[in-house]
Amino acid sequence: MARDEAFEDERGMDRRTFMKAAVGIGALGLTGSLVASGKSLIPNAVVQAGTVNEGFVYAKGDTPNPFGFDQYVGQNAQVSHFTQDWAGVAAVWRAVFDADNKQIPGTGFPVLLLKVDTDLYRYPTQPATPSDPAPWIPGEDFIDDSGIIAIWDRCVHLCCFPGWHLTKLPPSYQQYDASRVPRTLSAAGEDPIWCRCHNSQYDPITVVWDVHPNGTVYMGANMAHGPAKRALAVVSVTNEGGKITGKKFLEKAPDPPASVVAALGGKPGGRIYRDWYFAYCR
Repeated sequence: MARDEAFEDERGMDRRTFMKAAVGIGALGLTGSLVASGKSLIPNAVVQAGTVNEGFVYAKGDTPNPFGFDQYVGQNAQVSHFTQDWAGVAAVWRAVFDADNKQIPGTGFPVLLLKVDTDLYRYPTQPATPSDPAPWIPGEDFIDDSGIIAIWDRCVHLCCFPGWHLTKLPPSYQQYDASRVPRTLSAAGEDPIWCRCHNSQYDPITVVWDVHPNGTVYMGANMAHGPAKRALAVVSVTNEGGKITGKKFLEKAPDPPASVVAALGGKPGGRIYRDWYFAYCR
């Protein structure tokens, strides 16, 4: 049986709505920005009236969530819901809600929320210049006291939806280059983020600078296994009175150091965070 038959791509709320149309506040004015090999993947922007939820709404997939998050489907993600170490769940970020507080179909973006061991969490700390702030800041970009992080949930390979511990990673799929062994596995005995469509894997506790073919330099969860060729973008999150929120979508993203840009062959900074998330798959 082929891998695609053995692990049929799961389809939760985020999968259906996102694939129907990339509309809503996150997609407004982005025609041509969502690209694969330089070609647009989205139609002309459609304006949706409503209120943007900068939090994360739990999504329901066809595979039951192993950490009990199915009981919260449709609710805003709360720090208090993450009671188990290494718990994870798919959620919809920046969905638009109408006057009746109903989510408008086709709005919001898929994200994985994970609770990790912050003692193992590694991320870039060198600013672009001595006067710049650090590029990734505890408490501002991840919830350090609870270990909650967020990862964009579209595989950089072919835009499938990676999952977190929905199915045990078979030992035969754990063949890694020595430099890419996921630290979730080597240091914590936990499977990495796994895209079951074609076996791409990402290490959520190892955040690195990487580059999209269009030259966008961004930070993401290190690619551990192909066919993906680069990192899966991270999403900045913070704790707002117990609610997990991501408010930096349209803010200026940190500039990478010049040495990083040169090493990756990317373009200089001047990006906003949105550029990280719309430069994901080829």
